[in-house]
Amino acid sequence: MPAPAGAGVKAAALAPDADSILYILQTSGTTADPKHVLWTHRNQLAVTERLQRSLRLAPEDRALVILPIHHSFGVNTLWTSILTGGSVAFPRDPLHFDLAGWFGDLRPTWYRAVPAQHLFIMEKLGAVPRSDMPRSLRAVATGAAAFPEETRKGMRDILGFPVVETYGCTEAGLICGDLPESGRSKAGTVGRPDEGIVVIQKGLVF
Repeated sequence: MPAPAGAGVKAAALAPDADSILYILQTSGTTADPKHVLWTHRNQLAVTERLQRSLRLAPEDRALVILPIHHSFGVNTLWTSILTGGSVAFPRDPLHFDLAGWFGDLRPTWYRAVPAQHLFIMEKLGAVPRSDMPRSLRAVATGAAAFPEETRKGMRDILGFPVVETYGCTEAGLICGDLPESGRSKAGTVGRPDEGIVVIQKGLVF
């Protein structure tokens, strides 16, 4: 069946440009009332590029999404995986840890979580034999709150590689990253600003 006359013109007119709105997010309200943030396609592509570069993501990678995708932390994990050509895995119940399901059946290569989730996962993994440790994982990141030193060390001992600490906000996405492999790691910090980002505080430029 042929397309209606003018259908191509209408489709072209509806095609989004880089500055059109992709979705609307709500801030966490940590310091004030929650605010609505308009995210454009350009915003998402910029954050995706930063995450892809910091975690060295490739089309072969698979993200385990255990964060709500109606918040920036979770939705950026989802979009980053999709836009880099990778795959996404959603556990049936992100609140109920299932070693065999999460890391066996789904076989993710990376995930991002908040410190409380890392602590929960660390305690669960610490109770299983070394032979049952996740073998597909190669990158893990944390953010949204300070990462306790005990959890940082514990996760590294269990996983065999460090958890990447990050800092960002709903309005700007990923801003800083602590990258151990590149020598940009310092315990207790969230690293340096990503490429192309300038942080200004009290008249000082970092």
